[in-house]
Amino acid sequence: METRIIASAILKDKNKYLIAKRASSKKYAPGKWEFISGFIETKESAENIIASIQNAKHVTLPRFLYSLGILHIGEESARDLANFFASKK
Repeated sequence: METRIIASAILKDKNKYLIAKRASSKKYAPGKWEFISGFIETKESAENIIASIQNAKHVTLPRFLYSLGILHIGEESARDLANFFASKK
């Protein structure tokens, strides 16, 4: 049996919390809001999960657009939209 370690974080800055919306394509709780979380296999280190959570705090425009769960806007379309609007600066 494989063991996984699951971690979740509540990230607060002043009166703001970092939460993420699950993709509509997810099997469990599609389109629902959740706190940042992740898991590691027993072969990985705890430092890896901490690094993953730290990376999740830096939301890029493509990631934000994708997280909105807009119909027909997948990861690739979100990147294309972000690149289009970035070129309009």
